[in-house]
Amino acid sequence: MLRVQNKTKTANNKKIANEKVKARETLIWIFGFVLILVGFGLHYLKKKNNLVKEKNLLVNKQNAEIQIQHKEITDSILYAE
Repeated sequence: MLRVQNKTKTANNKKIANEKVKARETLIWIFGFVLILVGFGLHYLKKKNNLVKEKNLLVNKQNAEIQIQHKEITDSILYAE
């Protein structure tokens, strides 16, 4: 009877150990998948940020050109008066 109990305990301990290993492996896979998603998300955000910076530079350049043209037109009008 004692042998049967020991075998049962050993079998149960092995099952528990296997379940723990499977749970760890599952967590590792989930963690890896989340890291990959975060990596893609960061890449997307960086790409978007660079695009916004480029557009801001373009707008600032256009704004500077408009200010120059405005000054030239204003100066011309004042001279004509």
